[in-house]
Amino acid sequence: MVRTKSLPNFTKLGNSQVKKLIEPLTDYYDTNLDHLYKFKFYSNARGRVFISPIDVFSVEFDRINSIGLYFGTLNEDERFRLTIEGTQMINPKKNIVMLNEESLKSYLAGESLFFEEVEFINRDGYCPYLIVKYGKHCVGVVSTKGDKELLNYVSKGKRLDYNKVF
Repeated sequence: MVRTKSLPNFTKLGNSQVKKLIEPLTDYYDTNLDHLYKFKFYSNARGRVFISPIDVFSVEFDRINSIGLYFGTLNEDERFRLTIEGTQMINPKKNIVMLNEESLKSYLAGESLFFEEVEFINRDGYCPYLIVKYGKHCVGVVSTKGDKELLNYVSKGKRLDYNKVF
């Protein structure tokens, strides 16, 4: 087995880079995210950020396809978009969209939503992505398009055909 010091396509983020990711999330969602600092953060060439409880560079691998949990994507314009799993690791108090059962079905099918279709929207200051909640559960993120539409970011692999499921 070969000891891997650097993994192709993955870069370990330094403390200042991690802080640069977490601090805006703390402000956007008015929540304490200190628990995230115990994780190691890695990114790939596509801007995807992964978190792991262990330093994967100190472990021996024959080959590796992914690291830990896919937490979010850092876009070229420095906006960080959380994944569904990433939203579940924080407890937002503001900049949220509450869904009812009907709008949840549309959301999980990958459809964009209109403001009048959702139960509640809390926008407080600038926030590039609003966290979508159904009941107590965070189910993803949306961004606003104008004053009427919410753009959906559910990945194609996680979309549901709600006529078959519900």
